[in-house]
Amino acid sequence: MPLYDILLLMILNCLPASGQRRVVVLDARNHIPVAGASICTGGTAVLTDRGGVVLLPEIGDTIAFVHRHYFSERLQRFELRDTIFLERNEQMKTIELPEVTIEELSPQQKALIASWARAGALIGAAEAPKGLANFDLALMLDRRGRRDRRHLAKAKEVLKKWDKKPRYQGDR
Repeated sequence: MPLYDILLLMILNCLPASGQRRVVVLDARNHIPVAGASICTGGTAVLTDRGGVVLLPEIGDTIAFVHRHYFSERLQRFELRDTIFLERNEQMKTIELPEVTIEELSPQQKALIASWARAGALIGAAEAPKGLANFDLALMLDRRGRRDRRHLAKAKEVLKKWDKKPRYQGDR
């Protein structure tokens, strides 16, 4: 008899909880799942996962499906199907932002960067070896570390050259 009880518990554990309904939200044109769609019902909101799946609680009479790239849809509870298709809103366009260039730092920003540099120098000094007795074989054999140090040195040289160049043709 205990074997039947355990089997019954395992089967009941696999079923969704009562009061929840599984709904899949798909794109109407190409049937791709709509991830991140917000479903609002009875004052609660849930989001769809990557597969467009959501478990809806049995609360409220109207259900609203909302996504920023799709037209919203409101349904009554009796109209709800297992799969909901949302129409893509073609008028929603991405915003192109113009390029931003920074001409010069304020004195407060310069002081902040200088304090960061001082703090970094203190941290580096604390981590530096304290004499000739320190020996790190792993550091000697680390090819990527040597390559990264060479790359960092070259990058610093390039930045020094850029700092020496005038910003504008008239500034010399």
